[in-house]
Amino acid sequence: AKVVAGLCSCCGFLVVAPVVGLVLTSMSHLSQTWSDISLAVYIALLVIGLCSCFCFFLPFCTVSLNPPPPAACIPPLVKMEENNTHDNRSTSLRRVAVVYNPHAGKGMARQLLHDVVVPTLRAHGIEVEEVPSERVGHAREIGFRKDLTSLDGLVVMGGDGTIHEVANGLLSRQEHNAGDEPLAPLPPLGLIPLGSGNAMVSDFRQSQ
Repeated sequence: AKVVAGLCSCCGFLVVAPVVGLVLTSMSHLSQTWSDISLAVYIALLVIGLCSCFCFFLPFCTVSLNPPPPAACIPPLVKMEENNTHDNRSTSLRRVAVVYNPHAGKGMARQLLHDVVVPTLRAHGIEVEEVPSERVGHAREIGFRKDLTSLDGLVVMGGDGTIHEVANGLLSRQEHNAGDEPLAPLPPLGLIPLGSGNAMVSDFRQSQ
């Protein structure tokens, strides 16, 4: 709203000033005094319009030419040397399902999965099952209906919407547990951020 108001203000002055100036100067019957007044009004409106445009675009130009430094990363939640997931000899993960949004990462999610993610996981002895989401809400269905008995973990490739859907599907699975059967433990959930915002990862400001 502020951007639209600023643009309207700038354009308004820059458009109104010439129109007013042309209308007033076209009145040939005006005295010299009124002609001078009309000229002064025209110049004043034009100056106001130029100043408004300058003030409006100055912050954008300043940020573009001198962007602020990125926020510092906070320490990892678990130190790398204490996190056994970084140690191929001690990890218990043997099979994971990667739920990914094919449209994430500017449409590069599938390529990144095949070129980077799958080879890296397999190099650590982890078997990968690829599970693409096909539509809005499908990731929630996957989290809710996916057979987890043969999986040691779930990995989500996508943005905040994809991880939100999968997490909600997993939690809904717990809520719909029938009868007095014991609740099955949920698998570890990992995230490879590929969204446009990635607010969740930005909030943690993790570098690892």
